[in-house]
Amino acid sequence: MPRPKKSEQPSVNVSLRIDPKIKFAIELLAREQKRSITGVIEWAVMQALQGQIVRTPSGNEITMLELMDLTWSPDEAERVTMLGIFSPHTLNHEETCIWTVIRSSGIFLRGENPDARGMATTYVPKMNFIKTVWPLLKARGKTLADWPNIYQTTILTEGDLIAEFGEDIMKEADEYFK
Repeated sequence: MPRPKKSEQPSVNVSLRIDPKIKFAIELLAREQKRSITGVIEWAVMQALQGQIVRTPSGNEITMLELMDLTWSPDEAERVTMLGIFSPHTLNHEETCIWTVIRSSGIFLRGENPDARGMATTYVPKMNFIKTVWPLLKARGKTLADWPNIYQTTILTEGDLIAEFGEDIMKEADEYFK
């Protein structure tokens, strides 16, 4: 998927502290490359992303740039779910807890490509369903993140979804399962 042009992308402000010598180096690069300081930093980050290799749970090696392209979404539910699938070790604590709820509930992912033991080796998210119940998933993940015992878990069951969203949610869910 091609990246949008700079003018089409919203930007965010980032405030950071850096060593004065590094700031000077960035300014030198900006002068040499005829770029703004922001342009140099963006270029350097893209270079670093291209050079960093990560291993996915399925054993494939991809660059961080490829990981970014696979997982970036302005939608938090999509972003956390895709990071959970492709690079769970990069999730922060709260995101890991949300991913644990998604993974352990058994109703948000469809397992595919079973191994010799019959265990799924890849998972396809039921993304529309995940987005529909995202506030509840996020709340359960936060509860799990705040618990002092890391061995406790809380899953979402069909009963939880019905209690939160009404009887029709499971009828709607059937559409997502197709």
